Amino acid sequence: MVGTALVILGLAATGAYVMLSTSPSATPVVTETPEAAQKRADRCEAIAASIAEAGFADSVNVTCDDWQARLASDTYPDHTLMTGIVGTNEQVPVPAADYAAPVALEPVMTDTPQTRDSSLAVAVNGVPIFDYTGGGEMSKEDLHHHQTEHDTILTKQLDECGGHAGRGDDYHYHATPTCMIEKMPNAGDAAIIGWAFDGFPIYGMNNPDGTPIAEGMLDVCNGQPDPNFGYRYHTSEGAPYIIQCLMGAVPNVRSLPRIAPLQAAEGSDKPSVGRPPRGGVEGLAYTEQPDGTRSMDYTYEGEAYYIRYTLSDRPNCYLFETSVNGKPLIEDSVPFKTERSFNAERVIFNADPPMTMAFEFRDFRENDTGLEYIGTGRQQVGDGGAIVQFTDAETGAVLKVSDSSWRCLVINHAPVDEACAKESDPQVGVGPCAAVISDAPADWTAPGFDDSQWTAATEHSAREVSPKDGYGEVEWKPEAELIWGANLKL
Repeated sequence: MVGTALVILGLAATGAYVMLSTSPSATPVVTETPEAAQKRADRCEAIAASIAEAGFADSVNVTCDDWQARLASDTYPDHTLMTGIVGTNEQVPVPAADYAAPVALEPVMTDTPQTRDSSLAVAVNGVPIFDYTGGGEMSKEDLHHHQTEHDTILTKQLDECGGHAGRGDDYHYHATPTCMIEKMPNAGDAAIIGWAFDGFPIYGMNNPDGTPIAEGMLDVCNGQPDPNFGYRYHTSEGAPYIIQCLMGAVPNVRSLPRIAPLQAAEGSDKPSVGRPPRGGVEGLAYTEQPDGTRSMDYTYEGEAYYIRYTLSDRPNCYLFETSVNGKPLIEDSVPFKTERSFNAERVIFNADPPMTMAFEFRDFRENDTGLEYIGTGRQQVGDGGAIVQFTDAETGAVLKVSDSSWRCLVINHAPVDEACAKESDPQVGVGPCAAVISDAPADWTAPGFDDSQWTAATEHSAREVSPKDGYGEVEWKPEAELIWGANLKL
């Protein structure tokens, strides 16, 4: 089988335990000289002083070794979080366990900027600082043009303080940390607001002496030379808004620490990664109760939703709960046009039966011919298949499985004739490569939708479908059947 299939596992009456962890960083070998030792001591003192002057000495612990300062914190700032976000990824911020941001004590400038798909710096309050984008690591070419489609400000992914929670449920900044700066007793142009991992400081939108930064002075990483530190970064009104790459040397930049995603505790499943609701949400507000319960509430298409983390009796662990009520619950993490034999997805959620679940299953697709490996010796018609099971996470009881009692509507029939696979130059819509494609009913996901005119789903054997990859990652119940339309290929 070559194709994608969406698999949901788990119906929970209770939440799941999740744990937050961090990855260690490697320590390079440093050759000692008296001059270098003094420079490192001076830089360590400057870093510690910048944090103390900003008023965060109680929440950020600075320790220095032979080559770096480590700024240890829980990355959870004392200011408003998440409020005002429209393009939410539905992640809830929680304190990080044992996170320490490394800052070089003997920075060395280079000619080649370094990028990373994680933090590049740390604010003086201990919160990591990323580049302005939300689309993964930037290429060297990306640094020289504004990526509007990944701009976290333009796509309204940031709260009123310039940050949000990422895939590790860690809070971090992508733009000027305005709320942090407002809390700093030394707020002003001369105040250092953060440190890049290469050892250079970050200032605000003006020069430290209060003069405006002349147009064109900031380089591709949003920095410029500094008489005291050799170099410095700045925030800015326009993109890239904040540091977007490192101009100083960082040995093995990819070994720098990052906050890992929440992990499921033993005996429970990991909750699904959040997905931005289409078109964004309204009125998103984040609250934290005295007992540590963290809630994110918003309105989407007129309905109220929430995501909630409650402290468990285990350190750094939380019970996860989310509302459902008609919103998309999970989406395949592998893109539709990615070739893979089978994709397994799991999600835990809270719901009270009875309930209606609606699924859209798609086979891997290159184009509307329905063929795979087009133009190669392996050109063929692809096939699909899907399997679903719901279990009570507390008791393990099977609540529902996919089988022929499910109803099915095929809205994409391609090709109409399997002979399309033998065409030397298959063209969409020509001859046997014609396709019959229709729109899904507008309200097909609604609980009261009448699917009585749909045909029964067809059960197919594992031998027919030949699922591999993620299929074996799940312990399927004997009652669960692979289903599809009547024809696996067409």
